[in-house]
Amino acid sequence: MRRVTFQAVLIIMTFVVLSGCGFNGSALFAEEPELLGSLDDLELTVEAEGKKTLLNVTEQEIYGGTDQTYLWRLHSGEASVHLEVTVRDFSDGETMVFARMINRGNQPAKAVLHVTSEEGQPDSRLLYPDADFERDHDPTLGYDETSFPVGIWSFQAGDHVLADLMIGRNHLSKELVHLYEDGAKSVLRELTAERNPLTYSATGLEIELLSDGEDLSEFWMMVSNERLFKAESHFDEWQGYSREHYKRVNKWYTRDGAYRKLPWSIQPFTEQGFGRNLGTMQEDEALRRYRETGERYFRTLVFNSLADLMAYRSAGEPVWKTEYTSTWLKDQWGTRAPFADTRHNESIGLFLLETSILFDDPDLLNESRQYGRFLLEQRVSGNVIDVGEGHTFIADYDGVFDDGVTHASLNHILSEMNYLLMSYLHGADAAFKELAMDMKEAVVYTAPDWIRDNGDLWYQINPDLTYEGNDYPQLTLSDLLTSQILLQELGYERNDAFDELIDSKMAYLTEEGIGFSDEIHDLLDDLSDLKR
Repeated sequence: MRRVTFQAVLIIMTFVVLSGCGFNGSALFAEEPELLGSLDDLELTVEAEGKKTLLNVTEQEIYGGTDQTYLWRLHSGEASVHLEVTVRDFSDGETMVFARMINRGNQPAKAVLHVTSEEGQPDSRLLYPDADFERDHDPTLGYDETSFPVGIWSFQAGDHVLADLMIGRNHLSKELVHLYEDGAKSVLRELTAERNPLTYSATGLEIELLSDGEDLSEFWMMVSNERLFKAESHFDEWQGYSREHYKRVNKWYTRDGAYRKLPWSIQPFTEQGFGRNLGTMQEDEALRRYRETGERYFRTLVFNSLADLMAYRSAGEPVWKTEYTSTWLKDQWGTRAPFADTRHNESIGLFLLETSILFDDPDLLNESRQYGRFLLEQRVSGNVIDVGEGHTFIADYDGVFDDGVTHASLNHILSEMNYLLMSYLHGADAAFKELAMDMKEAVVYTAPDWIRDNGDLWYQINPDLTYEGNDYPQLTLSDLLTSQILLQELGYERNDAFDELIDSKMAYLTEEGIGFSDEIHDLLDDLSDLKR
């Protein structure tokens, strides 16, 4: 595929530090443009009031491409600001550009990206609606104040597309850190502002990053020398999905991963807490839509997600560990960051498995099995709940905790089992299947105890074998139906104990007037040919 070279497209970054007495344009001086990576026509010019120092230019291999990062230190009076620009160049021809100002001083700052073309003018091709849309108050998350990208702008010379650019928003935040006595820490962000950074004219686009002082100011954009959406209907459908499921869709991208709204039960606490949520860092919906449409925008989101996931995991670790503390887990079990969440790692494992198949990548396939090896180690290490007759459940969370083994929730148990079965179906060791079948037998052994008096299911089983907690409306039901399908694919008959749990949950939802999701209907259709 053709690499992005930004033919005749010039991107210039101008940096301005605003002093207390106001900005004095005459005090500026410019340095020669710096070539950014392999993008031959992409140039960066940094201007600053006072001294500036280019600290380094680094290049790092990532999944599917290369990151080239430029880091400057800029000074104005007592202000000290670092400016970081990363060009993430994927081998299939797309590019992600991430800009970040790190302002540790108390003076405001501004950065401007000028995007111009010698051959064409910018045109707003596909725009998102106004960011000021109605948001529901979530009892767990509160309000998610983030919104969608600005939209796609194009540079075109006649019928020839010079570049399509998806323009993100400017997010301002403060990093919050809680240190523990053993040196571990919980890390998250407090969102302080979100802005539309874009203005435009006949000569080009102007993207403005602002800093209030003592904060981080970030921006992202995706660039292609082909249409990001060849069919406008696919953009419209994505826009509609994003609005309906705005709490699920990633909107704030950085070179280190996407940031999502976190529950209020976090340490350190802030109502506007955002973090790198491992349950949603993988772009599952983009992967599904890429399979259906082949649109480059979705493909690039998938590759960017893979690059983020591969860079996030610590060296030598078999799994991905959550970097922020949940006070719900900490208060109940003493669990705090960093820790491995089995459900999040199951989601990552399946995402890696699906992408390894789609892109025919044996390295991704091997990475997808790391989580299975971790589950096998967890059973051997004794991080399990013994439910009787030799049956055990792996605890939801790993590590050394103040109060020993944590609970095991039914949705985690089933997702682990389903991941192991799916991995086995795609060539994993027989040990994966053996562990999955042991889990199945433990569910069968405890099935009647999971059903509550009202027909709903309990959320978790504790180490003392008590059951508690409210189950998700449909997540666990989806897991149960998926289990039945996978067991059938392996040649087993439909399981009566699993049917008992399914029937009870469905009856409860029907009685409560809760309709089934499209996913549940699809899974039920897949099971329709099975004999009772």
